[in-house]
Amino acid sequence: MKTRQLLAAALLGLAPPALAASRAPQPPAAGEATPRLVGEWEGEADQPRGWPLFLNLRVEERAGRLAGRLSLLGRRLDLARASRSASGIEVATAGADPIVVRARFEGQALVGEAVVDGVSWPLRLRPVPQLPPPRDRLEGWRQDLDTLATRFLAADRSFSPGEAMLFREALDAIRQDLPRLDDAEITTRMAAAVALAGNGHTRLYLLRNRQELRRLPIRLWWFSDGLFVVRAAAAQKDLLGCRVEAIEGLPARNARDRAAPLFAGTSGWIDYKTVYSLTSPETLHGIGLAPDMERIAFRFAGCPAAGVRTLAPLPLARSRAPVEAWWDLSPRFRAPGTDWAHVLDAQAAALPLYLRNEANYWFDETDGILYLQCNRSEQAEGETTEAFGKRLLDALERRRPRAFVLDLRFNTGGSMHYAEALMEALVRRTEGLQRFVIVGRATFSAGMSAALPWRRPGVTFVGEPIAERLDFWAEGGNIPLPYSGYDAHFANGFHSYSPAPCPQGIWCLDRSIDGLDPHVLATTSFADYAAGRDPAISAIAERLRKSAGNP
Repeated sequence: MKTRQLLAAALLGLAPPALAASRAPQPPAAGEATPRLVGEWEGEADQPRGWPLFLNLRVEERAGRLAGRLSLLGRRLDLARASRSASGIEVATAGADPIVVRARFEGQALVGEAVVDGVSWPLRLRPVPQLPPPRDRLEGWRQDLDTLATRFLAADRSFSPGEAMLFREALDAIRQDLPRLDDAEITTRMAAAVALAGNGHTRLYLLRNRQELRRLPIRLWWFSDGLFVVRAAAAQKDLLGCRVEAIEGLPARNARDRAAPLFAGTSGWIDYKTVYSLTSPETLHGIGLAPDMERIAFRFAGCPAAGVRTLAPLPLARSRAPVEAWWDLSPRFRAPGTDWAHVLDAQAAALPLYLRNEANYWFDETDGILYLQCNRSEQAEGETTEAFGKRLLDALERRRPRAFVLDLRFNTGGSMHYAEALMEALVRRTEGLQRFVIVGRATFSAGMSAALPWRRPGVTFVGEPIAERLDFWAEGGNIPLPYSGYDAHFANGFHSYSPAPCPQGIWCLDRSIDGLDPHVLATTSFADYAAGRDPAISAIAERLRKSAGNP
């Protein structure tokens, strides 16, 4: 068993011999009646050449007419029309480019096609069980565990057979321990069970893509020399710049390792994710670190407020809006509230480039270097990607810089297709320049995809190791858990960026590159950060000086 699985097993309460496998969904009995059309359906449409597309179709009856919504790719689309026949259904979404689903009953399934952009994709949907309201919290949590064991595991492809077995054992162990566990302990053990896939995209949405748990009134960041407070609510602003020595008596790095089994990914991604977990009382309690979720003891050092401070959590404000930890690195980036203070407030007018703008993409030209920062692989408000690309390429032609820098250190993803054409154009148009790509612990998913065309001779990667392995599962969708309301994110599309061949029998994106980690390692200490130094840009500047023959 891998070291990571041993850590997870300890958190999950697993021990040999293996517990019995969880209950599997039963096939319909022979002669069972055709299912009712009204209700919820989910399954996959197979692209002609591409990953499967997960769909969720909700059909309702309103005033004698069918209505509902179709969910896919994180979007919820209302149905503009829906009609049924003796054999099935046809629905279409609203908008200029509707998605059409035509399907017939085959046993307990709907089988047919999804027509997307005029292309027909084979489709198979299965009914989602309609669960009764739970009689108590234990029954509610059992419904969540059953949903993970059935719907979630059926939709996900990232678990190997051995990992799927461990996952089922973990769920059974939680189910067995339910009477003695509180909600926070159940939540963290479910998160650790999902993370047994060993795939960064396969996770329970709790604190980054969703806000499901409370947070403490401080925000943290791992620097090369430790864990520091970079942002704080007004009442705790004296903690700004303090180094976290211990949490509930456990050294900060050990606390990080205690939380690591709650998600998969590289060591850098664990650093990124644990700054959420170590400021959540529910998580700290769930991993066995904080007996009292209302009073969390931190020991701080290296600041006037050094010593032990007990922090109380802020009220929970549940939200489906993502929150990125890197926003806490700059006073110019969005804050949890209007009364929060930042360790760099006094330097807000003179920040290094990477801390100046949280826009999805922006550029600047200084000292003959054209700097492009892509913080998110999504369309920005107010300007299309095409319009931005034209403006950028025009600037490249007009200014004729001596070097080009692409900064992807904060790009946690989005859509890998959003700027493919722009990246390919930039690769061509910057030939002859000295070229650099900055990556880091938050370069994840589509952020990695944006770096792919740049991994070639003559382009130097600078920064920290990236967030995910070169070969990983992504795409997929969410299975909402019926009792807690948490979204369990599954993955069903394989990306093969390493030279290893794609797995047999599946479609995958095959790129066969040597890696995306930096050629030049550039880590940031808290002293660098506080002084406004960017070691990545400094390393690039040093290379440019040497190439120009300057001492």
